[in-house]
Amino acid sequence: MSGAQALPEPPLPRTRAAPLLAVACGQDGDGCISHVCDPGTVTCPPPACDDAVQNGDETDVDCGGSCPADCDDGEGCMGDDDCISGACDEGAMICTPPACDDGVRNGDETDVDCGGGSCPGCDDGEDCLIGADCISLVCDPGTLTCTPPACDDGLQNGDETDVDCGGSCGPTCETGEGCLVGGDCIDEVCDPDTLTCAPPLTVDAAPSCSDYSGVPTPLVATAAGGTGTYTYAWSPAAGLDDPTSATPNASPTGFETYTVTVDDGVNTASDTATVVNASAFDLQNNCALYQGDFQNTTAAATVTYSQGGTVACETGNNDFGLHLCEGVVFQDVELSGVIGVSDDDGDNDIIGLVWGAQNSSEFYSLSWKRGTQTFFGCTVPAGIVVKRVEAANFGAVGGADVYCANDTADSTLLLAPADTTTAGWAEGQTYEVTISYTTAGSSVTVVRQSDSVEIAAFTVTDTTFTSGFFGSTTFSQINACVGPLHASCL
Repeated sequence: MSGAQALPEPPLPRTRAAPLLAVACGQDGDGCISHVCDPGTVTCPPPACDDAVQNGDETDVDCGGSCPADCDDGEGCMGDDDCISGACDEGAMICTPPACDDGVRNGDETDVDCGGGSCPGCDDGEDCLIGADCISLVCDPGTLTCTPPACDDGLQNGDETDVDCGGSCGPTCETGEGCLVGGDCIDEVCDPDTLTCAPPLTVDAAPSCSDYSGVPTPLVATAAGGTGTYTYAWSPAAGLDDPTSATPNASPTGFETYTVTVDDGVNTASDTATVVNASAFDLQNNCALYQGDFQNTTAAATVTYSQGGTVACETGNNDFGLHLCEGVVFQDVELSGVIGVSDDDGDNDIIGLVWGAQNSSEFYSLSWKRGTQTFFGCTVPAGIVVKRVEAANFGAVGGADVYCANDTADSTLLLAPADTTTAGWAEGQTYEVTISYTTAGSSVTVVRQSDSVEIAAFTVTDTTFTSGFFGSTTFSQINACVGPLHASCL
């Protein structure tokens, strides 16, 4: 029919034809099975994969079948292996573009229907080139296969709620990191509005120190973080008008440290506030004597009390004694104590004070020796040594930790006599030691009471212990006395 468009020739069978005999032809393809006539010999050559004609078992021009070249998208095919894409539409018998659901690894896929940037990530164990090819976002550079999510791979993957935390990694997410439930967070509180871990619960009791003079002293507990729903409990309850209030009034009978505990329904947090008055410490009834064993040939420390229990004196040339007043926690306070040796009995050993004590093995120590002497494997110098002692327990505290003017495994030298005073104490004299103790450090003065002469003045800049107990020490010095001790707020 005139003007009718010729239909495309159907693909030839995918079997290689028998070799063709040289048959004469008059024009290109005339009479040739290969549809090609060699103009030089005027004979029919066999089909070839570069003759620009679909012949032989080719499924399209010079591609498919037994040709080395596969066919492009849209060209004819008989099966998937005829196509560059590896996908042959069995209905239309044409090659289709790569797709992420064709069951074939094609295009830029790194494994079947996955990876390559355009397809979903590959499962664990499937091939990859980079982390983005994998659901886990981790591609092993050695095997080029996807590896399972881990809690230390630096990525948010698997069921993690943030990078390497939450989900199956447990309660490991920090403040501000993503979460779904409280169990994803270190502090076990997930903010339901932001789905981030809430700040940890804290409470600040203020003022840290209050002077009591008969008028009720207001205390304030300020909670923050956690769930935001708080209850308060102050202890001891005695002397407080409402121990469950965030703002109770205190009327203690003497020195008192109040501890407030705030509860947000998940966690608790505590802080302290101390109320002091002008009276001296009751060393006999409110302080404990710890007896150390620095020299096993020396008797244990012993003391006698006088002036209503406000003065304590060592009764012999005995081993280490730590007199610690653990009932009151001090911060931002001026501590003062009188120390001295009434009768040295020909000895020249050690008296001192401690402050910022966390317990009987962690404290700041001011020790004052009258004369230089070899002790504890070191030369203990005359004058004042200031150290920070941090031992595991009281039994682990040794003489070198407290008195040697150098660092030890359980202590740090803060000031040597060259920084304080190289002078020793004098028999029959008493000295008032004043310590202005703040969270920024401590300022110390030592004044001889008999003539108000300042023996030493120095600053301890260490802030390891920002609050703690007050007390005194002696070693190998009979008639070493401490007290009275006083405190007033700064």
